[in-house]
Amino acid sequence: VRILQCLNSPLLNEIHGQIYGKIDRNEQKYNYAAEEIKRVFKVLDDRLKMRTFFVGDSLTIVDVVYAAHF
Repeated sequence: VRILQCLNSPLLNEIHGQIYGKIDRNEQKYNYAAEEIKRVFKVLDDRLKMRTFFVGDSLTIVDVVYAAHF
């Protein structure tokens, strides 16, 4: 759940907003958000190295939601 919250969080909003000019560029906030997102994606990647799906042995809504972010 924590990982899902990060993907739908102010961290992504910060990066998207700065990239697309919706908010002023702030290098410190951008770098913090980017590092946190990299950390979360590493956790996701490590989990998927051991299994095909995030939860259980078949496709679930969790897999679909994560896939939408990639």
